[in-house]
Amino acid sequence: AGMLATMKEVENFGLTYDVVDDLTGKRLGRASSGTFRTADVVGLDTMAHVIKTLQTTLSADATKGAGQFDPFYGSFGTPAVLTKLLELGYLGQKAKAGFFKKVGRDVMRFDLESGEYVPAGQKSDEVYARMLKKPAGERLKLLRNSEGPQGQFLWAILRNAFHYAAVHLGTIAHTARDVDQAMRWGFGMKQGPFELWQEAGWLDVAKMVQEDIDAGKALCNTPLPAWVFEGPVAEAGGVHSAQGSFNPSTGTFEARRTLPVYSRQLFPELLLGEAGPDYRTAGTTLMEDDAIRLWTLDAPGLSDVVIASIKTKMHAISPDVAEGLSQAVDLAEAGYQGVVIWSGDEPFSAGADLQAMLPGFMMGGAAAINEAEGELQRIMLKIRYASVPVIAAVRGLAL
Repeated sequence: AGMLATMKEVENFGLTYDVVDDLTGKRLGRASSGTFRTADVVGLDTMAHVIKTLQTTLSADATKGAGQFDPFYGSFGTPAVLTKLLELGYLGQKAKAGFFKKVGRDVMRFDLESGEYVPAGQKSDEVYARMLKKPAGERLKLLRNSEGPQGQFLWAILRNAFHYAAVHLGTIAHTARDVDQAMRWGFGMKQGPFELWQEAGWLDVAKMVQEDIDAGKALCNTPLPAWVFEGPVAEAGGVHSAQGSFNPSTGTFEARRTLPVYSRQLFPELLLGEAGPDYRTAGTTLMEDDAIRLWTLDAPGLSDVVIASIKTKMHAISPDVAEGLSQAVDLAEAGYQGVVIWSGDEPFSAGADLQAMLPGFMMGGAAAINEAEGELQRIMLKIRYASVPVIAAVRGLAL
């Protein structure tokens, strides 16, 4: 539904597929493949089958009941460009042609009007890249008030996501947490729709969305649910709070489930606004400086492992970090069962901190770098051949 809504807005604003993918990829906090490249990877025939399922299972008829009625049904039509690509047998990556195809080293994009492929590689306007780096509240207002089609397009797809998620929350999920986690974990988004909405200012965004609905700019004229503007959510400033996440069926905030399997996850990934343990201050600190923290958990049966949490930018391995890792091995070999290198958030590590080596290079030239490199290699070998297990809990970039 989100991809169809995006494609509909692409038609409205007359943007090209390469520009859209540039806007809807990492710049927007989503998977780097963007929208159309993702469709090519999935397979356009597969996408068409999913669209057909929406069309046959759901209905624009309000008498069908909550299980089938979808006020957004009008946006579920098969895009004309998808129909044309399927007719031509261009099924995406597996057919070596879809919205994009590669010719030698050049990437081409399909042009519906001519039915031919034309050179791709066009990027979005840099002004919108700068807007997308602004704080959430400022960002959304700038996009909504922008005069260019790229900015208007970005606001439209975000507004549509907020609208769709709010209208359907009661029938598609137990709480708002489920929606945001699904979009994070299933689609590689940095934030789910409710998180972004809440970060940008719940009621301010709600008013902007409702104004667009009233003005006929949204995908349908169904208003935002009453719980958006009044009651616990409005009072808390969003659907995620220290008490839990909002359940529209009960009208209350519900804490995370307490199933036994979840108790094994000591530091669950929290959504914006949720309360939970903070790895930065948890447990007992054994050693800490600006580069690294060595600590242990306090829970019974878990206090016999040294945890090494790197604190540098991008968790780059500076000489101070390397020395800290060496200390972690020494501590573990003297009285613990092992070491876990885990920093609580991404990336795992962007590799050696070259900037930290710059002063040594300026003073001693290449010889100083060789010395630093040799020391880092010595410490890595010490970790590798430690007499206790050393576990790298890798997530994200790891160099």
